[in-house]
Amino acid sequence: MTERAAVTLNPSELLAGQTHNLEKFFGQEALPEPPKELLEFIERTSEKGFTFEPYLEPGRQFPQDAQYPGWRVKPQQWFYDQIRQGNISPDAARLPLGWAAMETIIRPNYDGGKQLYENDALAPILEDLRKRGRIAVPDWCKHIPSISRFGVSQKEISGFVASRFVDEIGKVHAQNVDATTYMAFNYLGNIAHPEFGEANTWERFSDKFGGDRRLIGGSSGFGGLAHVDCRSSGAHLGGVGFRLRVVFPSNP
Repeated sequence: MTERAAVTLNPSELLAGQTHNLEKFFGQEALPEPPKELLEFIERTSEKGFTFEPYLEPGRQFPQDAQYPGWRVKPQQWFYDQIRQGNISPDAARLPLGWAAMETIIRPNYDGGKQLYENDALAPILEDLRKRGRIAVPDWCKHIPSISRFGVSQKEISGFVASRFVDEIGKVHAQNVDATTYMAFNYLGNIAHPEFGEANTWERFSDKFGGDRRLIGGSSGFGGLAHVDCRSSGAHLGGVGFRLRVVFPSNP
């Protein structure tokens, strides 16, 4: 794979930009400076062709009746109903204050399970994990390309995919790497990436639902950024992809 020039970030400019985002979204300033580990992570991953975007999570709860100026597309009623019923943790509607990086790679529209994310730097890792049996390929997924982000279970993302990604990138902990949470997806989608909700495929989220299910959503046919549902954490689904999110400790 062709390596790209590293992205060099200025901490002051990054903080100013994210402060502007939070002021626009909530009407108040953000405080923590971006940690050195985040800046170095963006440089390393950009060299390898990944599209991680650094952003500041706001330390806010997202109640259904909140009137944040930037919150144009809110989660569907189902999301809050399931929180009230105890199937989803109330923490799923909160983003702690701190820096994170999320892939902004564009999710493709459905094409019989053969659709692929373009210029996907994760593809060689996924292909190798399938060859080694770390990502299972049940009969109904044999038509899915070996380099695809589709047909991967949430258990495999949280486990083998996160671990191999850390081995490839270095200097991050596997426990800080996973598929994005739904609220982080909705928040960053509202701020800067409406395209997150413009494909008719679905996306995996790391949030738990009940005992062994996880949230999925994001499909344009069911509400886009507002769309949220659930499936088994071990299911392999040809129409559900994922993007990685990495969280970082803030500087004191």
